Amino acid sequence: MRTMRTLCVTAVGLCCAGIAAAGCFDLGSDCAYLLLCTTGTGGSSTTGTGGMGGHANCDPTMGAVDRSCGVFVSSSAGDDKNAGTAGAPLKSLTAAVAKAGAGRVYACGEIFTEALKLTAGTTLHGALDCANGWAYDPTKQTVLTAKADAVPLTLTSTVVGAGVFDIKVVAVDSIAAGGSSIAVLASQASATFTRCAMVAGNASDGSAGASGGAQAVQAPGGQKGDDAGTIGTLNGGSGGANALCSLTGGNGGNGGTIPSGNGQDGQAGDNGNGGPKGTGDTGTGCGGPNPNGSNGMKGPSGPVSAGIGTIDGSGYHGIDGNAGTDGTNGTSGGGGGGSMATTTAHGAGGGGGGAGGCAGKHGGRGTAAGSSIALVSLSASVSLVGCSLSAAKGGNGGAGGDGQFGQQGGSLGSGGNSGGGAGSACAGGKGGDGGNGGNGSGGLGGHSLGIATTSTAPVLDAATKAATMPGTKGSGGKGGNADVDMNHGADGLAVYCWDFAANAACK
Repeated sequence: MRTMRTLCVTAVGLCCAGIAAAGCFDLGSDCAYLLLCTTGTGGSSTTGTGGMGGHANCDPTMGAVDRSCGVFVSSSAGDDKNAGTAGAPLKSLTAAVAKAGAGRVYACGEIFTEALKLTAGTTLHGALDCANGWAYDPTKQTVLTAKADAVPLTLTSTVVGAGVFDIKVVAVDSIAAGGSSIAVLASQASATFTRCAMVAGNASDGSAGASGGAQAVQAPGGQKGDDAGTIGTLNGGSGGANALCSLTGGNGGNGGTIPSGNGQDGQAGDNGNGGPKGTGDTGTGCGGPNPNGSNGMKGPSGPVSAGIGTIDGSGYHGIDGNAGTDGTNGTSGGGGGGSMATTTAHGAGGGGGGAGGCAGKHGGRGTAAGSSIALVSLSASVSLVGCSLSAAKGGNGGAGGDGQFGQQGGSLGSGGNSGGGAGSACAGGKGGDGGNGGNGSGGLGGHSLGIATTSTAPVLDAATKAATMPGTKGSGGKGGNADVDMNHGADGLAVYCWDFAANAACK
């Protein structure tokens, strides 16, 4: 019986190696149960179902893969209308994964340009030499990439127990404003990556906020009053009229009339809401309170938003800056008082008030930059063995827009000159300057992260951890008008792993 068992084990070894040993099942009923090879699950086992009596090698690293093990795909020689066999491979990984479901996919060591989404526990093998019988060749790693601003590999929440072997996933540089470059995104999935590389490209800068615009030309000034004289009615000068923001200086008061009439008061600016009127001369000279208009107030600048951004199933989202606030208008100057007449001459007219300056418009917000992230893991269970992860440069935050400088108030109109014994009149008031618009604040700088995670961080072996490299963090966007208000966005981060849930580096 011992001899029978020895012969049986030997025969089983031959059967399991795929050799058709004649009479394999006739060696005796007591050893028939030995005629079973271990059936593996997933892509890391050496055997699988199908092949010679169910004894098939499905691990490329252990030798030639049995053709019944899964779906075959070649970007150069395949066609998605094919059957997906080794002799008639599919062309795209997307089609191969759809056909395989939770089974195995065998990919040539070629470049596949597509955004692949796994929705089942697929086992994906790369680094196969299609020109050499689909033999495993670790020097011919399969490359999966996608168009700019797309994630090349996404694993959804329905993925359980997926395995990815010998695949290099490359996210190219972002080209969209504020766009990120993310190689792999796993959302509530469970998967193991072995001998894989995840490479993120450069992220894009945020957009600059809109400027409030160039400073408007000076508001219209008041007109000079008529000089004293003996002919006609001598009028005060007209106040300046600013049609941009409906501000009007007060008119100057008329000079007194014969005989010895008092000079008239001017008008207050902005129909009583601006600079006060000047008083006419009643024997002691024209005067009254200072008729100048008041300056407008500067608008508050946009504050800097706190935070480092968020990650979700659609990727990374940074923190934008904030727009400033418009300034307030200046007020218009009041009109000056007219001078008193004599017995022989009319008094001079008061000068008109200058129009108030319009408020400066605010600067817009700078938007956040994108981030460069090799792996985003959202409450996922991900393990990495013998892998490398690298990120490039995070984008720079967009600068806040420049607040517009307020319009200068209109100049005052001078009073009419003396003559014929009548004195000169008083000048009108200057228009107040418009307040500057508030500057926009800058957007957050982008991050450069090997791993961005929430909840449980991926499990890395020592080799993977040593080969996880962040790149360069992005700078925060400057505040408007050369960051005069110091409202620049914060710089990004450059770390190997960041937990967005804990807002801290991974432990």
